[in-house]
Amino acid sequence: MEVAHKGTGATPLTRAKWLDHGLASLTAHGPSALKADKLAHSLGVSRGSFYWHFKNLADFHAALLHHWLDVTVGQVVADLTHPRTPRQRIHALVERAANNDAGDLERAVRAWALQADDVQRMVSEVDAQRVGYLRSCLDEMAPRANNQARALVLYMMAVGTAMVAPTLSSSRRQQVIDELMHIVDR
Repeated sequence: MEVAHKGTGATPLTRAKWLDHGLASLTAHGPSALKADKLAHSLGVSRGSFYWHFKNLADFHAALLHHWLDVTVGQVVADLTHPRTPRQRIHALVERAANNDAGDLERAVRAWALQADDVQRMVSEVDAQRVGYLRSCLDEMAPRANNQARALVLYMMAVGTAMVAPTLSSSRRQQVIDELMHIVDR
């Protein structure tokens, strides 16, 4: 059963829409916005709609973190696997980090992780998967003993770029992208 928004002709409110709204609320208002009442109110539905899709708040938080994992790892990797070289995939990831507003969500999840161990565990899992993906790209380019360390350095710099990029001019962001790609090419 899908629960519709209030109003005429509203689209059904699915579990996926709750999760997308949860990520948007987390980004805009922080973890305090991830309460059933607040989310339902902002969607214009009753709390019953929330509990139709989730057993409780902990169930929602767990589903939200897995949704974040899928959005930030699964969907991104799927977008990049089309006929591209490993270097082109890494370049696309670095550009996303520097030119995308995904940094807002990244900051929000990482801030939440400072308050909750289960969130920190998911952030660690996402970090490991992202570094693993970068390592696999580097290994495809040229298998080296230090590719794990190179992948970690590249990842840490890309995450830092996502955090700082909104304050940089587009020309400065491009300089950062170029420098990150020098690490890949070394």
